[in-house]
Amino acid sequence: MDSDEEHDKILDIFADNLSDIPSESDESFDSGNDTVTPSKRRTIVISSDSEPENLNNSTHDFECNLRLGCQDNDWSKEDFQPNLEKFEGNSGVTVLPSDCKNIIEVTNLIFDNDLFEFFCHQSNIYYNQNLGKHKISKTKKWSPVTPTDMKKFLGLIVLMGRTRKDTWKEYWSTNPALAVPIFPQTMTRNRFEQIWTYWHFNDNANMTKSSSRLFKIQSVLDHFISKFQTIYKPMRELSLDEGMIPWRGRLLFQTYNPAKIIKYGLLVRMVCESKTGYICNMEIYTGEGKKLNDSILSLLRPYLDLGHHIYQGFIKRSIQEAE
Repeated sequence: MDSDEEHDKILDIFADNLSDIPSESDESFDSGNDTVTPSKRRTIVISSDSEPENLNNSTHDFECNLRLGCQDNDWSKEDFQPNLEKFEGNSGVTVLPSDCKNIIEVTNLIFDNDLFEFFCHQSNIYYNQNLGKHKISKTKKWSPVTPTDMKKFLGLIVLMGRTRKDTWKEYWSTNPALAVPIFPQTMTRNRFEQIWTYWHFNDNANMTKSSSRLFKIQSVLDHFISKFQTIYKPMRELSLDEGMIPWRGRLLFQTYNPAKIIKYGLLVRMVCESKTGYICNMEIYTGEGKKLNDSILSLLRPYLDLGHHIYQGFIKRSIQEAE
């Protein structure tokens, strides 16, 4: 650059304002404090050959190229025509229901009997682990959860999203002005409350200090990812993107971005089919020190060496990493 002023302008233009997360080392993730505070923008100063691990590697490489004028990354006046490899993937649905117009059969491709059996098994284990902690009246005597119970339970939860009430107990109201007959016809209020209290996804007895922060939901997350990748194979064009699950509760790895409409939530990195938005792979950011490069490679691993075209815009990458 001819002047420091022009150089600073370029850095501002290419500054990373698109990423939904702060640096992996932010204290909001490493400490036990549940208060989430906005991250401060950091100025990267290149003072040695090895940068601290808490600096974003892609930002370091990019600014290093600008400051040092790296010859390999200079723009050229001639267009380069890459040699695009032939796409070798088999796109399309791999598992078809017997009746594609039957909503239940289509849903069962993902929410299969094994998943409901798993829900019931873990919920019954969790109840037995907490058996002596609560007094249960005779009218609320426990009976093991069955797959039929679990399907009714989840069905009512879906309906709650369509019919809003001030409290969940109002769904079982006998007041004609508030009543929703399908709820008491499907399940008693006491039974719903029982299942809600002990609904669980993993055995706490297997949890250790080294367990992932996603331990309690990891099995369910793995199930859905496996189903997404099994029942459908994406077309050539894939999109690497980020999404935010809104959340304002007590959670150590909640992220904060004041520039977004959804400021608080869980950050999810995804690989989607560009044309349809179908989720092919995903990873929930937990702030446990996993580098962004490793996350991207992990997400793309099932689709490497097949000739896919990857498009991404949620965060800038260096030329070396793109290669």
